[in-house]
Amino acid sequence: MDRAVNVVDPILARAREARPAIERDGTVLTFADLARRLAAFSAGLRAHGCGPGDVVALSLSAPLDSLVGYLGAMLGGQIPVQIDPKDAAPERERLRTMTGAVLTVAESGGHPGMAEILAAGEGADPVVLRVPGGARTAHINLSSGTTGLRKAVPLTHDQQDARSRQTILALGLGPADRHMPILPVHFAFGRQAAVRVLLAGGTLVIRRMPEDVPTLMERLRAERISHIEATPSHLRYLLDRLPAEPQPALPGLRCLAASTAMLGIAERIAVRRRLTPNLYITYGSNEMGVVACARPADLDHDPATVGCPLPGCEIAVTDEAGAPVPPGTVGEGRVRTANAASRYVDNEGASGRSFRDGWFLTGDAGRCDASGHLFLAGRLDDRINYGGIKIYPSEIEEVIRRFAGVADVAVVGMPSRRFQDVPIAAVEAPAGAIDMPALMAHCAAEIASARMPNTIVRLDALPRTGNGKVDGPALRRILAERLSRPPS
Repeated sequence: MDRAVNVVDPILARAREARPAIERDGTVLTFADLARRLAAFSAGLRAHGCGPGDVVALSLSAPLDSLVGYLGAMLGGQIPVQIDPKDAAPERERLRTMTGAVLTVAESGGHPGMAEILAAGEGADPVVLRVPGGARTAHINLSSGTTGLRKAVPLTHDQQDARSRQTILALGLGPADRHMPILPVHFAFGRQAAVRVLLAGGTLVIRRMPEDVPTLMERLRAERISHIEATPSHLRYLLDRLPAEPQPALPGLRCLAASTAMLGIAERIAVRRRLTPNLYITYGSNEMGVVACARPADLDHDPATVGCPLPGCEIAVTDEAGAPVPPGTVGEGRVRTANAASRYVDNEGASGRSFRDGWFLTGDAGRCDASGHLFLAGRLDDRINYGGIKIYPSEIEEVIRRFAGVADVAVVGMPSRRFQDVPIAAVEAPAGAIDMPALMAHCAAEIASARMPNTIVRLDALPRTGNGKVDGPALRRILAERLSRPPS
């Protein structure tokens, strides 16, 4: 009998337990309840003509629906791809066509919804519905779209299972953990955080997010939440609105895991002082999974690091020809791990650029120190060539972020006939909150003149993708339009 691993196996192994898997607004789903719901979803897909090996598009925003759809499809051998319900209709259709989805489960648009699918599969047995996974495709991840059109990344059950186990071990997740999603789970980062806790035997606590940060802190403490995950933009939001207190706001939080989208050194220190000292920095992507993790002890060693490679992951820093560079030298990061994808769906050009000779070319610039700790400098695509001087946006952003009144900042290179690129900074701040001449003087005091931002533009809000990252293409369009206006 083929018992090849299925991503959902750890949940099935606990299906005889009465322990809570999900708590939601006064109701509790045990692991047994969850397993039955997953089976009903997969059986309902079959009833709608979507069988094992078929791709199903999930356009669901409710956290529980999104998780049940994702896990239930994989249980029964279907291949889920989560599409943001807020995407424009043409983009949703492009993604469905690109991934070959044969069915869409959605909250609107004439597609069957979660209730209809569950009703069609009611009473299904999860053990009978389970399809062996192994080297079969488990699901398709979509990139965030921060640098252009989103790409689709297929992963096998073996790869996703190994990724989950590896990150569970790195973060120390276990049955005692209670996780509250503060990120939308229909995005990969929020979804994987929630799924890992369930696979580790912990409890997922789904609550409506409070409108203000002090109430959120009270909710996290009252619910005895031990694990949350957040992006830098979410952490900045919390820090900006957190009341000044002498002690960390979340003393019971065992693990606060943050992605590495350039959370600054001062911000990391502030998170550990004001939220919890138990900050973990994870480094990874949809293509490779989490491949490095900086634990609190690593951040004590150096608050700027993203940690050392996890077991089974090899990280190399190379020059443009692909040759390794000495420790301390900035180059392009490459990752080799059995958990990495090998291609993008229906995108041979991007696949050829990113997947080479068993390595995934991350597109990140970074360096390693002599002890193997990795430090990121930024995205190679974002590197600014200012008349031959190579500038990474983080060099400027780190300085601007320290100026009073700046909620967030993004630096991009804009075309210049004379210099090729010029660095332009966009700061997020309410009107009147920043003394712009004083900000320029602050930059001049801390940044070499050759690396100074050419212009600083104030915006009410930086454009963002659905998961909170700055939308690079949209920001460049805004700046191009703003800089083309004649002075008023």
